[in-house]
Amino acid sequence: MEQNGHSNGFKVNSEIQTDIITLTRYLTETQHALGSTATGDFTLLCHALQFSFKSIAYYIRRATLINLVGLAGSENKTGDEQKKLDVIGNEIFVNSMKSSGKVKVLVSEEEEEALVFQGAGKYAVVCDPIDGSSNLDAGVSVGTIFGIFRLDDDAEGKAEDVLLPGTELVAAGFTMYGASANLVLTMKGGSVNGFTLDNALGEFILTHPNVCHSWACIPLDTSLRFSNSQANRRR
Repeated sequence: MEQNGHSNGFKVNSEIQTDIITLTRYLTETQHALGSTATGDFTLLCHALQFSFKSIAYYIRRATLINLVGLAGSENKTGDEQKKLDVIGNEIFVNSMKSSGKVKVLVSEEEEEALVFQGAGKYAVVCDPIDGSSNLDAGVSVGTIFGIFRLDDDAEGKAEDVLLPGTELVAAGFTMYGASANLVLTMKGGSVNGFTLDNALGEFILTHPNVCHSWACIPLDTSLRFSNSQANRRR
């Protein structure tokens, strides 16, 4: 066996990455880069979010085995019939955001009203825990859509506090659940980064850094194309 300079006789595979950037590490380094101005609240909120994504990914993978496919027998506020995983995904989000202690208002597609949590949370989270849930029984990819607002210091925690333009978002992104769970995250003033969930490690790994810089990478006519497509669909 070729020694290659190593006493144990094994070659070192240069393709194995030992300096891995996880989402946890990425958030921590981003916080440290901000210096004393960072309180750590946003980092803790993002930790709660990634726990939600991991949990939803876990239940989607096991849905057929533990009888989580099919309808839950209820409707959400938009009139859509809720899947069992819609209900579970929403409960995961509610419990994670509440227990983080950093969220004041949570707006979910699966809730009739905005949820206001007690405590000194300074953030509002808007989300659709499982978008495209009608695809679940067919094994087609679904995803979580989310956005984070920083509330004013004098905000009382009302639904009106979240009626803000998208330019006020401090972070936004989505997680796609399919053959793998892929998280795309952007923070205000920063780039767009993609993370892939390593099930063995239980961590989101940075696999697609700097996909594009800032939110300016979104084509200005995207909404026009989307509206046109929906209009044609109704004909």
